[in-house]
Amino acid sequence: MGDIFGFIVSLKKKEAWHHLDAIAIEHAGAVYAIEWLKQKAIQDTENQMQGHLLDDILQQQYTEESYVVEQATKLQYDMSDEQVVIYFQFQHQHTQLDHQMMQRLSQLLTSIFERRHIPYLLKTRLDSIFVLTPAEKKAFQEAEWYRAAEECRSTWSYFFPVHPIVIGIGRAYDQIGLFSKSAKEAQYAARLLPLLKTDECIIHYQKLGLYGMLLEMNEAGMNLHDFYVELLSPLLYTKKQGADLIHTLEVYLAHNENIQKSAGELFIHRHTLSYRLKQIETRTGCSLKSTDDRMKLQLSIMAYRLSGLLDQMRTIS
Repeated sequence: MGDIFGFIVSLKKKEAWHHLDAIAIEHAGAVYAIEWLKQKAIQDTENQMQGHLLDDILQQQYTEESYVVEQATKLQYDMSDEQVVIYFQFQHQHTQLDHQMMQRLSQLLTSIFERRHIPYLLKTRLDSIFVLTPAEKKAFQEAEWYRAAEECRSTWSYFFPVHPIVIGIGRAYDQIGLFSKSAKEAQYAARLLPLLKTDECIIHYQKLGLYGMLLEMNEAGMNLHDFYVELLSPLLYTKKQGADLIHTLEVYLAHNENIQKSAGELFIHRHTLSYRLKQIETRTGCSLKSTDDRMKLQLSIMAYRLSGLLDQMRTIS
């Protein structure tokens, strides 16, 4: 189907070359193709079994944990250690990516993990891939599975630079019932990457900082809208009128209240910025000279951005 899996080469002096050599190569190609198809069928069956098992684990669609352990053992996978979930998705979610691209990414992951002798269970979905692998008792950037994920990212970036991937990593857990939580954390980490203002393409859930705290509050049932609406609603109204005071405040806080740098990033005069900042203080009732007020405003903005992203995620799902 247009894919190249390898080459068969025959080296011989030109004068000694015979048409039977060409026939031999053709026959060797046929024999290899048959063997490759057999191995591929075995691999596809194993991948399918892995995918079904991991899907059951992440969706918590099992009655007894002993059943999960038994099925994992059949696949020669050990569930006794702490496990971590790694989530792979394409950076540009609205890009139309065909099934073949996901299969290529899945094959790349499989080859890297197997070459490094890292145990894993892998599930390919329409727009993403989940990998369950044993966690190591060391810093995650020193772990073998982290190096495998980084190799996958860099290799993919080399061959498909217009379709970059981002990778999220959940926390490690030692209970099967919590592996789905690690998966959700890994998914959050990857999808919140645009909010973190970082060039990194691999992010651990623990590196989300205050966004992680807000996510925990959201998971506990707190409405993020209620968290930010009281302070920011007067600024949201000005956005409809063409003056995005929320973005102005966000840039100002990001530059540690530096007027000149903030005005430069916003492409406005510093007097215009000073006027906007006075508007923000008047409308919110907060003082930008107060550490407590700045923290409240910062958290409100983060809750506002996070709420919008979660709404978008639910719409896509």
